[in-house]
Amino acid sequence: MINKTLKERYQRLIDVGFPHPTLWTEFMEDCIHEIDTQVQKGWISVEDDLPPLNEKILAFDSGGFGVLSARYSTRGWYLEGELDNFQHVTHWTHLPSPPKGVD
Repeated sequence: MINKTLKERYQRLIDVGFPHPTLWTEFMEDCIHEIDTQVQKGWISVEDDLPPLNEKILAFDSGGFGVLSARYSTRGWYLEGELDNFQHVTHWTHLPSPPKGVD
């Protein structure tokens, strides 16, 4: 969720008719930074906690694969459905809710 300050800045830009392109660019960069900050808050280190067994989650694999779907089981990490014996997962987060109107 975009914070109150960004909402107020957006409304001011609308009120003055999106004046200078630099102001718009700065606003968009601040929005991207805020969204990234909110996303980062959702990542959990595997040193702090592990996901529920066999729940599909997003994992960050520092071994070169980056962010991908995964499951943690008693046998280890399954990345994109394949057992990963190298254990490079450093962080995980729950999947977002599916889009509204999709079964």
